[in-house]
Amino acid sequence: MFLDADDAITKTALEEIYPIAKKFDADVIHCERHFAAPANTVNMDKKVFKIASIMPTDFVTVPTPMSASKTERIALFSTGKFTWTTYTNFVRRKLVMKNKIEFPNIKMGGDFVFTIKLLCLAESFIIIPNIYYIYRQLIDSVSRFGNQTNIDKLVKHVGALTFKGISVIDNFLNEFKEFRDNPGYKYALYEHLIAHNPTFLRIYAQIPAHKLDTLIKAELSDEQNIIPLTSFLFARMNIFNLQLIQAQQIIAQKDAQIAELKKQF
Repeated sequence: MFLDADDAITKTALEEIYPIAKKFDADVIHCERHFAAPANTVNMDKKVFKIASIMPTDFVTVPTPMSASKTERIALFSTGKFTWTTYTNFVRRKLVMKNKIEFPNIKMGGDFVFTIKLLCLAESFIIIPNIYYIYRQLIDSVSRFGNQTNIDKLVKHVGALTFKGISVIDNFLNEFKEFRDNPGYKYALYEHLIAHNPTFLRIYAQIPAHKLDTLIKAELSDEQNIIPLTSFLFARMNIFNLQLIQAQQIIAQKDAQIAELKKQF
């Protein structure tokens, strides 16, 4: 299992999960929810924690096997009804070693790549209702990087997540005939990854189209067959740019209307 340096697990976590893994002969046990603890929490009593989830969904109430279909699993992920973090997974070591499942060499987004590979390679993938992980976000945590204001650093690291990370996933999915024959599953996944990264959208709304094109090509320069993926990413990011501009214009109009109404009263 995966445990970040600033987090914890409940005392009975392994005692609860291991028998379920044995019962279902599971390759992966996945938990949809976790406990959220305030920064610097010392008391590990789960009674004081809030129950949270990365992705809101209809949570299971009993251990539930996922479909064995790779495309159905990826489609589920793309609708936002699946938690992408690795710390919510309890994984059979043999699955990881046999398939050489590794985290890519990128500062952010490795969880996405690792989880996509688990979804496609696990024969038995079980979702459980148990809540055992205690997520304790420290102020200087790596994942807090997106709150900083250094645009150059953000572009590099968030770009690595979006472009390099998606490129790694694309190469992996292309190994399977069902994704080569039905590329729509891949692009629905990529659009989901882009659309649900607010830091990414905030940054790239400030980048002109020609610079965005250059950045994408630079991130993917060492990859093969990048033209379709580059074209897709460039098009999607410009669409998001236009949507953000339109939203900002609407907000400005509403603010002006509010100001006028205030003058009348």
